[in-house]
Amino acid sequence: MLVRVDDGTIGCEVRGDGPLVVLVPSLGRGAADFDDLADRLVDAGYRVACPEPRGIGATTAPVEGASMVVFAADIAAVIDQVGAGDRAVVVGHAFGNRVARMAATDHPDHVRGVALLAC
Repeated sequence: MLVRVDDGTIGCEVRGDGPLVVLVPSLGRGAADFDDLADRLVDAGYRVACPEPRGIGATTAPVEGASMVVFAADIAAVIDQVGAGDRAVVVGHAFGNRVARMAATDHPDHVRGVALLAC
């Protein structure tokens, strides 16, 4: 699926049903890094969104000029479109942990929890 943001789109794979978990990869890495974890979360009864960061895959929103605030807004847009009004747990790996924390800070109405991996 493509999620519309102010300056383009964010490519996002969505799997499963249940409470929403958004997986945010590390700097320069794609959502495929989370394939195994996403499968396990789906098997455990979660709906999983794996957005591709700016500059990777089907995402057309530009990296140039983007800030942590913009990256966090991308995650909020994913939650808006995929979450059907529900708040999400946002999981961030390495650099993605910063994006996850900023999403929680700037968009507390979208994020119900944060999990940090290798941060």
